[in-house]
Amino acid sequence: MCMSGRYPFCAGVTHILGLRPHATAASRALTHPHKDGRHVFVVENLSMRVLVRFFAVHREATGQSSWQADVPEGTRVRDAFRAVADRFPALADHASGIAYAVNQTVVPGDFALHDGDELALLPPMAGG
Repeated sequence: MCMSGRYPFCAGVTHILGLRPHATAASRALTHPHKDGRHVFVVENLSMRVLVRFFAVHREATGQSSWQADVPEGTRVRDAFRAVADRFPALADHASGIAYAVNQTVVPGDFALHDGDELALLPPMAGG
């Protein structure tokens, strides 16, 4: 339900009456006519929710086995890792040799994520 006042807004969107907002890669600007003839510009937040799974040394670094990350639409795997490392700084110490899997398939760092994906951060493996 929208709130009224000087700057009307709804959960998940921002309405700006009479001003054109800046839309980023993570948002979309829409315009709607207002009853007084001006336009209401609506900026929708286009974020995605990704389940990040941690294993071995990454689990120890974060203290968790998984974490729900909200990332902008179009985020690549390596950018999601950076966002997770910002949230869990100890994880950045283990970035070397990391591998990624999305929905149980190993992928490169430039792989694009989608809403609802599961991103597994795979630590380096030893052995021969």
